[in-house]
Amino acid sequence: MLLLDALGDVWAACTRGTPPTEQQRARLWGASIHAARTAKTIVTSMYEAAGTSALYNGCLIERAHRDIHAVLQHGTMTPAILEDVGRVRFGIKPNYPLF
Repeated sequence: MLLLDALGDVWAACTRGTPPTEQQRARLWGASIHAARTAKTIVTSMYEAAGTSALYNGCLIERAHRDIHAVLQHGTMTPAILEDVGRVRFGIKPNYPLF
């Protein structure tokens, strides 16, 4: 719900023709990173529970494991983005140019 609520707020602003505020963007960035990290925890648990069958390319769990790790390697999932989320929450301008 955290991600859906944050996305809904940004979407509503966009449909009104209003750019999202820094606070709205910060909420969306934070919720996105939280969702990705939570997904990684869940997929990793499934991967570990699946045993050796999860090692093979034909296994859907192997693919999910690989994909979620790829997502979290993306530059927008770095701790620097979370730092900027915190900066915005305290009324300080973010450092990340695409924030």
